[in-house]
Amino acid sequence: MEIKPVYIKTFLFSVLIILFLFDSFSFLTSSASGLNIIPAWAAFTRNFLVLFCSFLYLFFKLNKTPVKKPELVSVSWKSILWLGSFILLSVILNVVSFDTGFHKSQTVQGISSESSDNISFDSETNPASDLLPETSETEKTPVLLPNSFFSLFASYVFGIGLFVFVVQSWNSLRNFVYFKRTAKFELNFRILLGLIIATGIVELASSQSGSIMQAITIILYVLVAIYIGLNSFRLGWVLYVTRRDKIISIFLIITILILGLVILSTDLLGMGEPVSYLSPFIFNFIRFTLIYIISFSFISLFSIIFHLPTTEAFERKSSELSSLHSLSKLVSNVFDLNELSQAVVNYSLQTTLSEIGWLELYHTKKDGTHSVKILAPQNISSSEIQQLVDTIQGNMREKLVSTRSLLIIDQGDRSDLLDKKLAKARKILSIAAVPLVARGELVGGLFISKLIHAGFDKDDSDTLSTFADQAAIAIDNTRLFELSLEKERLQQELFIAQKMQMKLLPQTNPVVNGLDIESVSYPAYEVGGDYYDFIVLPEDRFGIIVADVSGKGTSAAFYMAEVKGIFQSLARIYYSPKKLLLEANSVLFGSLERKSFVSLLYCVFDLKKGIVTQSRAGHCPLLVVRADGRSEFVKSPGVGIGMGSSAVIESKMAETEIKLEVGDICVLYSDGVVEAMNEKMDEFGYEQLRRVIIENRKLSAKEILDKLITEVNTFIWNGKANDDLTLVVTKWMGMK
Repeated sequence: MEIKPVYIKTFLFSVLIILFLFDSFSFLTSSASGLNIIPAWAAFTRNFLVLFCSFLYLFFKLNKTPVKKPELVSVSWKSILWLGSFILLSVILNVVSFDTGFHKSQTVQGISSESSDNISFDSETNPASDLLPETSETEKTPVLLPNSFFSLFASYVFGIGLFVFVVQSWNSLRNFVYFKRTAKFELNFRILLGLIIATGIVELASSQSGSIMQAITIILYVLVAIYIGLNSFRLGWVLYVTRRDKIISIFLIITILILGLVILSTDLLGMGEPVSYLSPFIFNFIRFTLIYIISFSFISLFSIIFHLPTTEAFERKSSELSSLHSLSKLVSNVFDLNELSQAVVNYSLQTTLSEIGWLELYHTKKDGTHSVKILAPQNISSSEIQQLVDTIQGNMREKLVSTRSLLIIDQGDRSDLLDKKLAKARKILSIAAVPLVARGELVGGLFISKLIHAGFDKDDSDTLSTFADQAAIAIDNTRLFELSLEKERLQQELFIAQKMQMKLLPQTNPVVNGLDIESVSYPAYEVGGDYYDFIVLPEDRFGIIVADVSGKGTSAAFYMAEVKGIFQSLARIYYSPKKLLLEANSVLFGSLERKSFVSLLYCVFDLKKGIVTQSRAGHCPLLVVRADGRSEFVKSPGVGIGMGSSAVIESKMAETEIKLEVGDICVLYSDGVVEAMNEKMDEFGYEQLRRVIIENRKLSAKEILDKLITEVNTFIWNGKANDDLTLVVTKWMGMK
């Protein structure tokens, strides 16, 4: 279970308040009795509890606060306010003449005797001295005692306030030291913090004088100085401070140095003894932290001053990277040409410190010339752009198109490629033109101008070339996106056309006395040219038409719709299949394109006699499979409708009658069935069609059709249907 920060803070301040109340009670009791009766364990307990709370607060602050990007100006202002507040408070106390002093006493076996000259412990003048045992100098420990209650109050306020400030300072310093850090930098920072804590702990034992303790203290001080130096030179963050913030921070850091030196040189503004009374550890921790702050501020000040000349170049590179990153995001997310062009021109002007710019899009016409579209003009009008680059003497745009390379004019008001008069009037003294090339095609140009001669250096050229590459990709993506939208729109229209075309075909298989019928039609693309239909005729006759318009796709689909209307009209007038085909040819011959024709198979079933009469116009032959397994392809002569006049067609067309027995199967199909190909370019063929029907002749029409579709799909598995596929399977069951 994680402890909430508010609970830890409440606990720490509760302990400090209890300590203050205890010290206040001890002071008032001693003042009332006239004796400074301080138990020996009281000072030890206070030091221990303050040390414990300090450790807990320091750990809590540094462990729970995440590392952030250092904010130099913000941190400097906060430090000045903290340090200034302590100095102001010290001045007020001195002016008002509050007694914040302390005096030293010698604690003897739990009873303290003052060492000041105005108090005597002679047995004649002070009877209490008779009660004191004889002690040696080694048994006496010097301690600080407050002169007044306000001394005690000031000790807690200054001590706790300064400690909170230095802990906050450690947190801020950590952000600076850890910036672009490695494990080694983290280790050095933690070692410095540990060494300063160790010196504070040693300070608690300072009363135990001796050569060993002195040697330990000296070693710790030397190590602290070394690690203060190591951590003060962690200045990688200086590069990323803006020029404005660097100038402001110079004055702020100087102020921090002055305030810090004042506090350090005046023994914490004269509050050294009060803070030492609260805790020798806190006093030592505050002192060394101030030394670290002063050292870090001093070295940072000189580093900032030395980096000022290079700040502009660094900021420019950072701006280029930021602009390029933003442009890259636009390339992948934005498909509006106006928005993209505006962004490209703005980023180019910003990074090259230019004033005038625009972007042009080129479209190559059939005659080889280019149409120009001007986008995102900045600080110049489209008419001025046209006048500027299209001159009698030369043409900057044409040269850019012909060379497809970066073009820089250092003296725009003297170049023959520009309108000199306009260039001088608008102060277009130098101009750079960068081609936008995507997938080997010139799609446009980026034009950037400055108000000075020879204003573009190599960095500017590289930057503009990079932006131009990104812009070319973005423009190309936008065009592809527009094409994709157009393709999607067409696909939607084709999908609607497909639905409409499917409605032209029979939605259900008819129920006919004596015939078991099953049918299906699949277009190779969204729409197709295959057509089949059922026609109920008088005198117990029933017609089935299967047609295939030459070609595929939308043109075939349109002709297919026309064929349906013609046959639905003629079938109820002409009962003879041959006569119907001839009349259909006379209607379609004038309306079909020269390269188009319609192949067709029309069968009329006489349900009373069990006879099927069929006529074929260049279509796949009717497959008849007898109940006993015999089969034949009825190849009656005929040519496609639309391939000649009716007189020519009639001489090449015949009508065939077939007598049916119960169980005989008639299969009408389009060439998409027999010409279905696998990966090896082998066709499904007529023989496989015959085999499948014969093997399944005892099944129902639906089962036979399903078996045949499965065989075809298995044959072209991993392949692709290359033509429309239409199947009508009939099985003669006899009149009931």
